[in-house]
Amino acid sequence: TYCYYQSKTLGMTRPLIVYTPSGYRESKDKYPVLYLVSGTTDTEETWFKVGRCNFILDNLIAQKQAVPMIIVLPYGNMPVGTPDPTTLQAAEMYKVFNDDLVTGIMPYVDSNYRTIPEREKRAIAGFSRGGGQSLFTGFNNLDKIAWIGSYSAYLTREVFDKYFSNLSENPERTNQQVKLLWMGVGKADFLYSQATAF
Repeated sequence: TYCYYQSKTLGMTRPLIVYTPSGYRESKDKYPVLYLVSGTTDTEETWFKVGRCNFILDNLIAQKQAVPMIIVLPYGNMPVGTPDPTTLQAAEMYKVFNDDLVTGIMPYVDSNYRTIPEREKRAIAGFSRGGGQSLFTGFNNLDKIAWIGSYSAYLTREVFDKYFSNLSENPERTNQQVKLLWMGVGKADFLYSQATAF
């Protein structure tokens, strides 16, 4: 479903695509939510037009390898530019996305879809720029999100230490809060060394 929500953070109307699993309209069930964020040169459509996330999840659900869930595809490009991920300015853009997700996207989705609005039933993942946004937003909202995925992305030590030093200072508590932190990057990816260092 193609949707539009009002972004208080950005002061504009923004696009959003929402996948619902087979049987959603007929049932009264509530569902967990995955926020799946696109990469720098992509739009909110890329995960299903190119990545085929809808077909992949349909098949995983049919094979009972995944539970039925809602996938939310936000437009991750922020009108504040896309700073180099090696800079502290990247975190400023990540924070704009974080604020938009928490104050605009999540309330819209929870109001318009039958979600389970609990931290252990929410996940965020993304590719490239979207992976950085997902790491930042996930770490910043462990009271709202318990599952975090990153594909070909990382946070610099400077960004992590500035915003999330509490996570490394108390790893036992962090491990209790995060159900899963999953990172993937190919060895031929130009971001391989930065992602593995992170």
